[in-house]
Amino acid sequence: MTTAGVFSFEWDQGNIAKTQKRFPIEEVELFFNQTLDIKEDKKNSKVEQRFFAVGYSTFGKPMYVCFTIRGTREHPKIRVISCRLMHKKETLGYEIFQKNKKEV
Repeated sequence: MTTAGVFSFEWDQGNIAKTQKRFPIEEVELFFNQTLDIKEDKKNSKVEQRFFAVGYSTFGKPMYVCFTIRGTREHPKIRVISCRLMHKKETLGYEIFQKNKKEV
């Protein structure tokens, strides 16, 4: 899964307030311009398809972001559900992803 070609975001009042307690909204949106490891969140994809992305923000913070894609095929939008700092295990997993990506 890639977020290439998705250039806008859809925020609801609950999620934007919750997100702003941890990160500036601009930092979360810029996060999607980085090299990310994105996977489907099958456990929480019962109503709609959800994904999680791990990577580093433009400010060097190790972030974990859960999101879904809304909008139309022509105008997709990222809807952030939650975000937080990565746990140590997730950070190590992302470092391995980056290393393997460079070797290919």
